[in-house]
Amino acid sequence: MGPTRRARSSQVVGGLVVLLLLFGLWVFNGENPDTLAYSEFFAYARTSYLQSGFLGSISLLMSSTRYEPGFVVLNVFVASLGWDYQLFVVLVACGCLLAVWYCARRYTQHPAMILALYAAFPFVLDVIQIRYTLAQAIMLVSMQFLARRSVLNVVRFCLLTALAASFHSIAILWLVVLIVYVANARVVLIVCGVSSVIGTTAVLMIPGIGDWILRMGGGSDIYLGQGLSWRRYLAYLGLAAVLVFFAQGRFRGAKTGDRKVLSLVVCAGITFAFLTPLNDQFFRLYRTIIIVMYLLTLGSLEERGSGGPKPLRPRVGKIDSTAQCGDALSSDMTKGVSSISGLRHPKLAIAATVGVSLVSSYYYLVRVIPGNEASLVSYILDNKLFDW
Repeated sequence: MGPTRRARSSQVVGGLVVLLLLFGLWVFNGENPDTLAYSEFFAYARTSYLQSGFLGSISLLMSSTRYEPGFVVLNVFVASLGWDYQLFVVLVACGCLLAVWYCARRYTQHPAMILALYAAFPFVLDVIQIRYTLAQAIMLVSMQFLARRSVLNVVRFCLLTALAASFHSIAILWLVVLIVYVANARVVLIVCGVSSVIGTTAVLMIPGIGDWILRMGGGSDIYLGQGLSWRRYLAYLGLAAVLVFFAQGRFRGAKTGDRKVLSLVVCAGITFAFLTPLNDQFFRLYRTIIIVMYLLTLGSLEERGSGGPKPLRPRVGKIDSTAQCGDALSSDMTKGVSSISGLRHPKLAIAATVGVSLVSSYYYLVRVIPGNEASLVSYILDNKLFDW
């Protein structure tokens, strides 16, 4: 049986306590390079508003700063209200934490647990990198439109993704998860994995593509050849493999459309693992996948323990029933998939994908490490491999 009303109430109260704690930690966060840069930009936005008005200041800031339009408009809007930077942080903290709270309530029956996991990671990074955190909040909310396939939901999802990208341009890659509409974990995993390997190889072999990706990510150089970054890349791939193995199992055992969508989003997240060596900006997308993983894990445990999810409030959108939602995701697109060579053994496909990525990583190391173009062995023998 599901939790009693009293138990649900205690979970909500506990979640609110954790939410308030996180809010306090965020608002009273100390100074760091990122927050100093944002506070200086806010001061610049206020000065521009006083001198040029609302539209004039937006035009000036857009032409003279590197920040995306959504973030510029938000700063000018808050400045126009006469608020200071501390109140700006309060507004950002409220919006972003409420988005996590909304997802915790929507996808699980234990919001306090989700918020506690979020506090462990990636809350500390989100407090500092508020542009991406604003984008991430919108991305998390947009997942609700993946539970049922329709043109309207696709439009809603794309519009929210565009809005997220207006705060941090890297969020445009969230469109990758639209592939979940094929409603098959194997297809999502293989398509995302293979296409990412092909894309990584293209970056290595075709001049200009890598520079374009780096500009989109807001970076200026390639990190893989700088000591530890390639090892982090291998760690990301290993984590991605663990996540997708688990996500596939949750997909097969999921009883609701929401749970299936979460598992498919995690599978699509392997794409971002391949992008991390190009620039550390892409790791931000990985952080969002970790939050989705929390939702998926706890929700799956609740399904198994209670015989089925009992949401705390109705789902957003016109979903007729749990059965219909599940049927919508298990469409005839899944038929015939097993006849494709290799799809009968998804673990083997994952291993092959990771193997190809490691080979491409080798060539990348050979090409970009100065003075070691001839051989990766010389790089290892120089003891740079173990330079912590």
